[in-house]
Amino acid sequence: MSAAERQVLYGDSDAPKISTKETEHFLNSITPEDLNNIAFDDSLLCYDAHGNTVGQYSCTLHIRSEGGNTLAAVHVLSEGTFEDMRSTIKLSAELSLSLDTLTQVAEKRMEVDGGYYAKTTTVERKPDGYEVTTENEGRDNIKEIKKYSKVALNFYVSEAANLVLQRLLVKKGFSSPFEVCSLDLNGCPSRALYIDLGERHIHINGEEVLVHGIQRVIDSKGAFPSTWQTYYIEDGHLILRLQVGSPVTMRVERVPQIFIQEAVLSVPQIPKAILDWRDDMELYSRFLDQKEALKADYVLYLREHPLVKEMLSDFMGALMLRKPEDTIHFAVEFFKSYSPAANATNTFLSSQAN
Repeated sequence: MSAAERQVLYGDSDAPKISTKETEHFLNSITPEDLNNIAFDDSLLCYDAHGNTVGQYSCTLHIRSEGGNTLAAVHVLSEGTFEDMRSTIKLSAELSLSLDTLTQVAEKRMEVDGGYYAKTTTVERKPDGYEVTTENEGRDNIKEIKKYSKVALNFYVSEAANLVLQRLLVKKGFSSPFEVCSLDLNGCPSRALYIDLGERHIHINGEEVLVHGIQRVIDSKGAFPSTWQTYYIEDGHLILRLQVGSPVTMRVERVPQIFIQEAVLSVPQIPKAILDWRDDMELYSRFLDQKEALKADYVLYLREHPLVKEMLSDFMGALMLRKPEDTIHFAVEFFKSYSPAANATNTFLSSQAN
């Protein structure tokens, strides 16, 4: 049975509103060395809400040079079984140095109760924009071709490019929120936000690991946004990934070794700079800001803990009264008397008697 075909066009007016200044600077600053430093494989297991292993995920990144251009090849395989449904997702793409998607093919196959549903989505960059072809098989044989102008998908980051981008965001750092263009579940041009979740510690097989989190949110027209949270170690290796609303979590079985790109680099000779913070207006301003912030923090703490003032006042009174030779020992004995588990010392019993 031949597939029905339909076409959809997206023009300049369909472009999502995004802040492009930081995006343009970041994407244009990517170097071949940046990509080589994250050219490693990720391998994770998929777990359900009860902690049972239900699948596996792998992502490989290879960098090559062709005609003087640096290209990145991304390959992803995700497969598993959840609630009697077998799912297989394959993703292959070729990206430019600035993460433009030259080609991307995503294959998704679902098998349940002896039947199946398959979907193949192909993304191709054209001189005047992008063309996305979607073919469905098994449920309704429909072939859909969507064409996007350059403006409609300006700063477009595909699913494959997203995997590379997040590694780079972890390695290079970024201003949050970081905005790009993406496609929602219906293939409409949409804004995608990358939000810095900061650092936290998680446990992997009893090992405590410091990770950096990124939240990715894709806005959707007429539907709820799609949200993912991913956590990486310092070199960009993916450690934990979850999608908000999904019962499946991806997590590494063991923490990978830090990836170091093999290269022989000469040690740069950098002269030691003589810096006096009093003469540097920016550093001096930061000093004053920090000073005021600390003072405000101290005042707030004392206001919330009035007992501290009473303790210090009593201590200074006792110190001036006794005038001990060993002030450290005196202070230890004095404050020991505030502990409910300690008995009053002879020093302060005699002080009270006086």
